[in-house]
Amino acid sequence: MPGRPSKKHGRTAQEVPAVPEALRQKYEDLVLGLNAVTRALEKNELRLVVCSREAPAKVLQHLPVLCTVRSVPLCPLPMTTQDLASLLGASEIRTVICMGFRRDPKDSSWDAIVDLIAPKCPPINLPWIPASLKDPKTK
Repeated sequence: MPGRPSKKHGRTAQEVPAVPEALRQKYEDLVLGLNAVTRALEKNELRLVVCSREAPAKVLQHLPVLCTVRSVPLCPLPMTTQDLASLLGASEIRTVICMGFRRDPKDSSWDAIVDLIAPKCPPINLPWIPASLKDPKTK
């Protein structure tokens, strides 16, 4: 129902700011937010996931498993969710728990960032996942 306060934020739909179209186009090669990153990983659309190390572990506990199965590097950064959001340079985005970089970007300038970060990501060691799922050559 429009105009009714949401239980989560206590604001009406009209009070929640919309993401401007220019900002949406600028970051169309990024996937922002935990739920969106999870969906994109399930669809195998990402080549790198970056997350805030300050985020609650219970919220992020599924990411290492999904990243391992999809052979996607996971890079936890020692920064708050506000600091991670500030890297985007958009005042409309206040916090970001995690973000993913799409496999087939429309803007190739993201390639340099991914090439810089991906090799520095720590390996994910999950001994209960079979090696055949970890190695992209066996898929």
